[in-house]
Amino acid sequence: MSADIQRPAPNAPALSPQQSVRLAAISTPAAAQSWNWLGNWAANQEQFDVAASAFRRAQLIEPSESLALRKAIAMLTRQPDHATIVNVLRREDQDRTLPANLMRALSSSEAKLGRFDDALATLTAATARYPDDVRLHSAFADRLISMNRPAEAEAALKKAVELPGSDDATALELAALVAESRPEEAIDLLYNTASRYPANVTVRRRLASALQIRDQFDEAERVLRVAVDLPESEPDAALQLVDVLDTVGRTDDAVDTLIKARAKHPNHIGMRHRLAETLVASGHLDEAELELRSALALPAANALTHLALAKVLSDGSKPAEALGILDLAHGRFPQDPNVRRLRATTLIALDRLDDADAELQSASDHFRHNYRLAMTFQTGRLNLDVLKRCRALGRADAAFATHTEQAVFSAMCSSKGFYHNYQLHDGAMLLDRYGKMTNSPRADRPFNFVEWDIIKRHVIDSGVGHIADVGSADGYFSVQCALLGCQVDAYEPSEMFHARTQLFAAYHGVADRVTALNSTFAPHTWRRERYDLILALGVIYHFNSLTRGLRDLTRASNRLIIETTGGDVPGFNDHAATKFRDHQQLSLTWLISFLERQGFDVHYVDEWRDYIRETKVTPERHMLVCQRRPPAA
Repeated sequence: MSADIQRPAPNAPALSPQQSVRLAAISTPAAAQSWNWLGNWAANQEQFDVAASAFRRAQLIEPSESLALRKAIAMLTRQPDHATIVNVLRREDQDRTLPANLMRALSSSEAKLGRFDDALATLTAATARYPDDVRLHSAFADRLISMNRPAEAEAALKKAVELPGSDDATALELAALVAESRPEEAIDLLYNTASRYPANVTVRRRLASALQIRDQFDEAERVLRVAVDLPESEPDAALQLVDVLDTVGRTDDAVDTLIKARAKHPNHIGMRHRLAETLVASGHLDEAELELRSALALPAANALTHLALAKVLSDGSKPAEALGILDLAHGRFPQDPNVRRLRATTLIALDRLDDADAELQSASDHFRHNYRLAMTFQTGRLNLDVLKRCRALGRADAAFATHTEQAVFSAMCSSKGFYHNYQLHDGAMLLDRYGKMTNSPRADRPFNFVEWDIIKRHVIDSGVGHIADVGSADGYFSVQCALLGCQVDAYEPSEMFHARTQLFAAYHGVADRVTALNSTFAPHTWRRERYDLILALGVIYHFNSLTRGLRDLTRASNRLIIETTGGDVPGFNDHAATKFRDHQQLSLTWLISFLERQGFDVHYVDEWRDYIRETKVTPERHMLVCQRRPPAA
């Protein structure tokens, strides 16, 4: 720009077109930079016609300096006025040929205005005008996909992939489109792409994902091991490899992979979390604790790091240390509700019930503007009240003599009902948590009584022995098994239900045969290496990891009784199971197949299904009795 030209002050009045022309006239005529500056300034003043003229003049002088109206569009996109963009670009295209990138911009603005046919027509003309532009063909395919024309989109992407300037992103887009209808062909495309871009980690990860979906885990592992060893490897590749190893039950290999990946990516906090989680799953709590303590020193340490360490310490019978970590977390992350929730749980484990109540009330007040969170903490206070009553009654045998049993237990329940219907010694029936004696007016007896009649036969057939009741809730089935003479370990992570199990066991005189464990069912919490029978009733859809939880069941016993919801879920396979979350729809077909692959014969209990369907007590539910097959001779 000429030294004689001075930029207007930021608050200078808007230029009229005549003033703009005069300003341009005194500029150095051959300096495209001057015209670009004028165009930018005019666009900031929303004088788009002036901006267009200035940018056009700049491009005539030096085409590389300005691509037509790109800078004007950049100004517009601060608060996009797509109608103006379309008008300006259409007018510009009449005067001279728009370059490819502005043809894409024009089509995008037309689509934003709902003019989809115009947007497609623009891209059709653009691909004919610039047949070798990969990004235009890709944009053309995207527009066709959005208009539900997948066959034409696939043809456009195939053409783009064959162009000299094609890249991995276009090939991946083509594979994703083909995978919707022809997954095997998509895998072939991904193999070809991996051959063309052998050092591309993203391509290998996408190929491995396609193989996982097809349950081809050995090949997925091979592909990912190559990706992990590439110089440009990323932490997510190692984590995906761990997913594959975890899915097929190779926990030790998963730990080794994570340790190697941690050495390569020492500051990746997600890697540290996953390593600690895998160590816990394999029963190595001390190593998990050391890993998380080391992770706390990283700049990326977050609330999840503190929560994971506190949970490991609690599981390792170190609640006081866990509370110290949670106090630290609360100071650093005061807005994290999970820290407050686990802090209250830890106080309960330390038998500091009043402090736990104060923590829950404080958290409820803190999150009072979030109704859902506030009510969660208030519900926690109600549960804590139940817990206090359970413990008080469990310690005071005279309570049963001074009150009627129903009054005592009803008082203990406060406003929360029992999980199962319970019949007391005096014949009174406690209501279940839905406030009814049964869940259905069409059922002539409580559904858990009918369920026990079915289960009892299999318990007797198994012989009196050691039973694990996984997710025991208030202990109904644990107590019933104990009354038959079994030794029962009742695993229940809820403090309230844990206390109720202890209380009911004492009430029925089987406290010496029921060991109530306030924990989840995992190798590091097992009281025995093997059980004669495991009950998993209405619990497997709560597992944090569905496949890992099921594998733990199959490792700990040769005989299982599983009761669950479930139905027909097309496409549910081992890979889908790794993504399963609490209370999603579970595939019954997959569940049976998984158990059979673990070496079990699975008997489906028609009687339970028929009862549920007839009485409509709950949505569709199923019961499976599983017996490990004897080893082949």
